Amino acid sequence: MIAQRGDNVGVLESLQRSQEITRGHRWQLFGMAIVLFLVNVVGLLACLVGLIFTLGITLITWAYLYRALSGERVAAWQ
Repeated sequence: MIAQRGDNVGVLESLQRSQEITRGHRWQLFGMAIVLFLVNVVGLLACLVGLIFTLGITLITWAYLYRALSGERVAAWQ
């Protein structure tokens, strides 16, 4: 969040903003973290090659969730 805003936002302010946007969604985020962890374990079991793909999926998922929870527009597939 600090890098995205680009201004002099402190760590505490960023943590407070994170707390605000995740309020009411923490169990869903926890469940998603478990699912993504399991996906990455499967990628790890695929001789480490699969981990390259599953880590990309994980990063894209977290970016999507951040944008959706912070109220930003998320581009649709066209």
